[in-house]
Amino acid sequence: MNSMDFFNNLQNIFNNETVKNNIEQLMNSLKGRISILIYLKFKSEANVETTAGDLANYFKISTARVAKSLNNLEEGCKIIRKKSKNDKRVTIIALTEEGLRDANEVVNYHLNLIGEKLKKINEEELKVFFDVINKLVY
Repeated sequence: MNSMDFFNNLQNIFNNETVKNNIEQLMNSLKGRISILIYLKFKSEANVETTAGDLANYFKISTARVAKSLNNLEEGCKIIRKKSKNDKRVTIIALTEEGLRDANEVVNYHLNLIGEKLKKINEEELKVFFDVINKLVY
């Protein structure tokens, strides 16, 4: 299995709804400012606007806790708050360049960590690994 096949298999696994739900549960358990940055990164990439209420619902935390985290992120120049173009009563939370850079660093760090671990596995083991994962997921 060449590296392109490997990444295609990995992408197929992560596009699976069961795996997405498991990742979502993991993200829900983190509930920190880094998780908020990563959440905003992926929503931004999907062109989805996010409100503080969306964050509270997703992470299953109080709006007060969200507000505290957002205040800290805003003070650190990681996010900005802006009024929705469609409804001026709604405040949209968006990443700044610095916030996006931080989110990308965290995501890349973890992807590299996984990649380093997978380097310890030979081609035949990778094939078996993906076969087992596919059987569990599909």
